[in-house]
Amino acid sequence: MEEKSQILNPQVKMVTIGKRYLREVFIYPLSAADQIKISNVLSESFQGLLKMAGGSEIEFIDFIRQIIGDNLGTVLSYITDEGAGLAEDITNDQALEIVEIVYTVNYVSLKKKLTVLFQKMKEKGLNLGKLSPVSSDITPSTDLKTSTESPIETED
Repeated sequence: MEEKSQILNPQVKMVTIGKRYLREVFIYPLSAADQIKISNVLSESFQGLLKMAGGSEIEFIDFIRQIIGDNLGTVLSYITDEGAGLAEDITNDQALEIVEIVYTVNYVSLKKKLTVLFQKMKEKGLNLGKLSPVSSDITPSTDLKTSTESPIETED
């Protein structure tokens, strides 16, 4: 990214990671395709958590461990240059900081922008639930001048 023609995305965040020696890594925003993949994984995970309601704390912790173990490397490969191997060098607190960045950059901003977009659509009258006054008039017109004096010929 040394070229002058390239500009670093303002959504890119830097986070300090490391167990013994600290270093900084870039956290990139998710692409739309990657965000959909991660959202699907999260949705399935939350459904699994709901099914565990009433289960033991040990089962719950094991389930969370499995979700993180199965998906952390994949997520890190989507959001960093270093990929899945980065998981070996981050602590739990650093992982939570990364999760917060991913959530804020990719999900909170999306929600805010969609809310603004829907509000604009509503203000511009793009509410498709209502009919215009002309098309909503169901009273038949009696002003039509149609003639029935000569029947229409039909082919046999």
